[in-house]
Amino acid sequence: MINWEIWKRNSYLKLAACFAFMAFVILAGRGVATQVDHAPALLYVLDTGEGWFEHAQILQLDTKSGRIRKAFAVGDNPDMALSPDESRLYVTSCTRDPDEADLVESWLSVYDPPSGRLLDRVSNPDAMAHTLPVYGSGMAVSPSGRWLYITKFHYNPDRSYYWYLAAFDTVHSQFLREQFKFPCPVPVVIPTPQDLRLVAICKGDPFIYDINLEKAPAAATRVPIQPVTEEPPAAPSDSANLMVPFQPQESWGAAFLLPSEDKVRIVDNIAGYIYSFDRFAGTSSMVGQNALLKMERPLLVMGLVAQDEDGVYVQTRMSRSSSESQSYSLSNKVLVADTKTSAIRGTLNTSKPFFSMSLSRDGNTLFLVNPDTATISVVDTSTLKELREIPGVGKRPILAIPAAFVRRMDETEQESSARSERRHALPKGSVAR
Repeated sequence: MINWEIWKRNSYLKLAACFAFMAFVILAGRGVATQVDHAPALLYVLDTGEGWFEHAQILQLDTKSGRIRKAFAVGDNPDMALSPDESRLYVTSCTRDPDEADLVESWLSVYDPPSGRLLDRVSNPDAMAHTLPVYGSGMAVSPSGRWLYITKFHYNPDRSYYWYLAAFDTVHSQFLREQFKFPCPVPVVIPTPQDLRLVAICKGDPFIYDINLEKAPAAATRVPIQPVTEEPPAAPSDSANLMVPFQPQESWGAAFLLPSEDKVRIVDNIAGYIYSFDRFAGTSSMVGQNALLKMERPLLVMGLVAQDEDGVYVQTRMSRSSSESQSYSLSNKVLVADTKTSAIRGTLNTSKPFFSMSLSRDGNTLFLVNPDTATISVVDTSTLKELREIPGVGKRPILAIPAAFVRRMDETEQESSARSERRHALPKGSVAR
């Protein structure tokens, strides 16, 4: 029991209690403010909809309330990418003539993200046509925001075909004439800090491709990912020679770029060997091994590197199950590894399988997208634990891009659109070089 006479007489106790209470309030307030300031408030979610690409749309999802703020239709076979400053949302899609089922027009549309208002639309020939309603993204934006990279497919009249990489000039709203042909259908394409310079990796190809779209014609240096005992084939100087078929010799898993070193890391699925590709030296070397990093089943994915490069997050596939044929979500584990040593620092076995994941720009939150249940799981990266699940995210979400700037949520749509237009007026240029 408290002796109130002593309490009244002892001013020091009262002052200490007062200061303690004030400190608690301040610290608690800082904790809440930190959570609010750093928690991403908005996700742009690509939803392929019901049926066979019917009702595809982009959703603006408030990750705190779980409420969809806005939804706008985008057409069939959609894909999307967000500019680094979040002022432009790029969407590829196609439209079909209701009277001519085979007549398809492909478009690249530019939206104002906060309002969802269409700002520009250009023809997008050779757009990728997906055979399933769930697929990975074939788009990426350069760190400068100047160039949008798109993976495409070209079908010739003689029934031959090839895949290639195209670059779209976001300032002049036109495609670059130079292209690079891929020797595989679904490569991992990694933009580098330099404009028009990328690295591409094919799932079973023992080479890594350092692409330069600035040259005419576009060229690439082909470098063996691992040391070879025999004399390697001569590296071609142009993209046309890269189309020779290759015999799969490897199964690559996670690949990622360390921006500070400008080096690409790639994990071998056979034994968990980690290779590092030095773009400037044009060489690759084995830098470690960790069997835990290899996929239980082959899956070539982009590793998500934290902003401070302290760790890289990798999704891995589950073992084959009887229900797999009915599921598009084939990952059930998230690993975080040290970017320097490749040592595993944490493992999350998710409560539900998922298809794709994204990392908030502050590195505090992972978002796991499950198209089977139309849900998104929110994961705290500091503890690698699931915080909650957001239900009812469209019909079939396949991709989510976090927005970093919470203040955009408080702007009116009219003010945001006006500011965006003034900053990024698109001059109408002539045909790209």
